[in-house]
Amino acid sequence: MAGQKRRVVIRQADDMGPTPERAGKSDFRPAGGAVRKNPPIDRLVTSGQINAVQYNDALRWRQEFEKAYAGYVDHASDYVSPEDGRHDPMTWRIMCMDSGVWLGEIRDKIGKRSDALLVWLLIGEMSFVDIGKKLRPELAGWRQKERANALCISAIERLSEVMCEMRERSAKAKREKSEHEERMERWRAAHADRKRLQSINEHEISCVV
Repeated sequence: MAGQKRRVVIRQADDMGPTPERAGKSDFRPAGGAVRKNPPIDRLVTSGQINAVQYNDALRWRQEFEKAYAGYVDHASDYVSPEDGRHDPMTWRIMCMDSGVWLGEIRDKIGKRSDALLVWLLIGEMSFVDIGKKLRPELAGWRQKERANALCISAIERLSEVMCEMRERSAKAKREKSEHEERMERWRAAHADRKRLQSINEHEISCVV
């Protein structure tokens, strides 16, 4: 039957998501109706290889990197932009430049290799296998992964140490500034009292005369 059209049956695509066993591990998370793979940094904190402080410091580093080099910052869905001019184009460029200076100071302290590891892990979201291939291509696959995992953890730990030192330095500077301002306020108050007493004495002398 040459004139008869051929009937084509299109099969429904099979569910190619992870198996229930694999989905139950820390590699995956539910996202609406789909299952997404967690970024490597999330898997590190979920598995207990880094703590919450180190995790938050790594996310802060990523945010500053994106601001400095991509010119944007991810905010929560309920974020309200300030109305005090902080996000006008010129001020925003200055903020991005400040982030670049901040990143440069950290890079000088943690070293270029740790900085590159952070870029691969946090910005590129590369797997430890892929990072291991870049670092030690001569090793076997599982050794590459173990080596990359250990080096990334070490880089995050060093990053957190440096950021902790920077926070302490900033807090100390704020305390010293506050103490200086307090001393200046006491001096101004004492000076005002002296001026007031001097004015009273001069008034009393003028009345006697």
